[in-house]
Amino acid sequence: MTVVTLRSTARARRLLAAVLVAAFSLALPPLAASAGAQERSPAGQWEGAIQTPGGDLRVVVDLAPAEGGEWTGRIDIPAQGVTDRELAEIEAGPDSARFAIPGIPGSPTFRGAVTAAGDSLRGDFSQGGQTMPFRLARSGPAQIATGPDPAQLLEGFDEDVETAMEAFHVPGASVAIVHDGEVVLSRGYGVRDRESGAAVTDSTVFPIGSMTKSFTALLVGDLVEEGRVAWDDPVRDHLPEFRLERDYPSLHATPVDLLSHRTGLPRHDALWIAWEEADTVVTRSDFVDDLRHLEPTAEFRTTWQYSNFGYAAAGLLVGRVTDSTWEEQLRERLLEPLGMRRSNASVDSTLALADHASGYRVVRPDSGEARVEPMDHFRIDAMAPAGAINSSAAEMTRWLELHLQGGEVDGERVVPAAAVERTHRREMPLEGGISPVEGGEVSHTSYALGWQVQDYRGHRMLQHGGGIDGFTSLMAVLPEEDLGVVVLSNRLGSAFTRAVTLTAVDRMLDLEARDWTGRFRERAEQARQTSGSGSSETARADAPPSHPLSDYAGTYRHPAYGEMRVSSTGDSLVARLGTMTIDLDHRHYDVFDGRASNPLLQELSFSVQFETNRNGDVASLTVPLEPSADPLRFERQAPERLRDPGFLEGLTGTYRVAGMEVQVRFRGERTLVFEQPGATAELVPRRGTRFGIRGQGDVTVEFVVEDGRATGIVIRQAGQRFEGERVSSGG
Repeated sequence: MTVVTLRSTARARRLLAAVLVAAFSLALPPLAASAGAQERSPAGQWEGAIQTPGGDLRVVVDLAPAEGGEWTGRIDIPAQGVTDRELAEIEAGPDSARFAIPGIPGSPTFRGAVTAAGDSLRGDFSQGGQTMPFRLARSGPAQIATGPDPAQLLEGFDEDVETAMEAFHVPGASVAIVHDGEVVLSRGYGVRDRESGAAVTDSTVFPIGSMTKSFTALLVGDLVEEGRVAWDDPVRDHLPEFRLERDYPSLHATPVDLLSHRTGLPRHDALWIAWEEADTVVTRSDFVDDLRHLEPTAEFRTTWQYSNFGYAAAGLLVGRVTDSTWEEQLRERLLEPLGMRRSNASVDSTLALADHASGYRVVRPDSGEARVEPMDHFRIDAMAPAGAINSSAAEMTRWLELHLQGGEVDGERVVPAAAVERTHRREMPLEGGISPVEGGEVSHTSYALGWQVQDYRGHRMLQHGGGIDGFTSLMAVLPEEDLGVVVLSNRLGSAFTRAVTLTAVDRMLDLEARDWTGRFRERAEQARQTSGSGSSETARADAPPSHPLSDYAGTYRHPAYGEMRVSSTGDSLVARLGTMTIDLDHRHYDVFDGRASNPLLQELSFSVQFETNRNGDVASLTVPLEPSADPLRFERQAPERLRDPGFLEGLTGTYRVAGMEVQVRFRGERTLVFEQPGATAELVPRRGTRFGIRGQGDVTVEFVVEDGRATGIVIRQAGQRFEGERVSSGG
């Protein structure tokens, strides 16, 4: 249900008038006449209209005293489909009342007084700076439908959670539920650390992973409302270095494109996962620079493809337009105003807290028995805007409230309502975004900005999950039902959070129960059996590698992914990319199979193919690090000593080859040139002590070195070999 937003502009008033005239072609019945003096209390049911510029807008209001001197109230607005919406900020005197409609832009508020006869409540309605009179007649006693007590709806929910934890081997979890402006449940289950046995509380801090994206999207929205950036601004207006592989999206991509995953760029997760914790410092700006070297797999704005890099770029933009950082803006604009004081975006800050969760994963050995293993926290600094926040269920209730109340919490405005609304708006449909388990209950799944939006059993639900080493999380917001749920767990990669979230929603909406734990567990077991029942069909020819394994060892480089180092250890090869290790198992010819060491990429197998040049040297390798894109090519790099001035000095001098003298000398500090009568060419480092000649791909120059100094030279060209000796040093 949607309450009409009344704006102060003349155009808005004209549009509203046109809508209302059409909606109220029949005159409202006259207000009931008083049959005699009545009590002047505002308690009761009141029916009448707001006198808008476009005509009368009929409303029905129920007001009733509650316990402790408080008041409760509901409002119906039939023309807008609003039924039994709870009122807020109710202040009632002996003959007056003030109340507001929460969660609506412009803070719609009624202020009125009861007439002397007690039969009429009259005053002013204000919204968004516009004020209009209202007149309501007493139509009877208050008829407030309170609905079931949340405590009754949640009877047995603790057992639901514990059953799901056992089914999915989850050591610990924390769950919070917000409904009608109140936290109706906030509780910990199980243990936050298996070694110590310390229990989870609702204050235990967990990494929330990609739930962070909703924070980043709202930061951008807040800056839009301040006028610092526009949703349709080209990103390059604020980040001149931003560039994708293709020119059109490079020039036209906007913040909406970044936040809705529609740039055409796929995940490429192996890139940031490999380098986030490496000794080599890779910054957020470095990752954004890398985008120009990554192949798109869809046309711009045609397909939803999840990519954390869009959020890294959005976070860099937030820092750039505020002359600060994403981390500073997160704290200043969201965490501090919301009172989320223990929430942070730093692994070190989280580990310094006494009440933080340890992470785990489940490993299934051949016997089929699940084994729970600990995992270290994963430091995600450069990609922080995509998934670095750590929080607790208790503090995440503030985040849920913010989205349920249109940017307000406890009556205080934190961010503009328009910013919140914009992040909730559907942008891109998700093809295949519904699991078979949920097929009959979930439909119309789309991505908004930092949220997935779907219809769940007839209710609009916004949700987003998160997964990072050792942890899985999920949050859901149902704005029309004023309901929010967050589930945090310390186990990587399970349907536990989804099962518990849907169970909580079903209970709070008093829907017919579904065995979500049973459904998801059965599906997971089917998937496990399927993955383990088939035999490998990988083609293996009885063909050895074309070179000794030591010839494949070396450094290979991709312009975005950086250097991959391959080493030989006896009868096997090992590849390393940043912190990621790939043990390579020979398949056939120059093809090797491997699997990434990082658990976040545990389902990703790598088939590495080495390629030789025309001289028969191993010159490059290709590997499909991004499954949806063509294999990435890593070019072999020359050994570091071939750029070392000290080593190169020992190669300079005069050589006599085929009766002709040639010179090798320095050009600059790290480059050698080869001179023969009438020609000079640059030597390009290859491998060992071999160089190519720039512009002549089939010519190589190899130095014979003894004790660090060259004694001879071998030139290969067009299948011919020419040997020579060094006749003098220096050059």
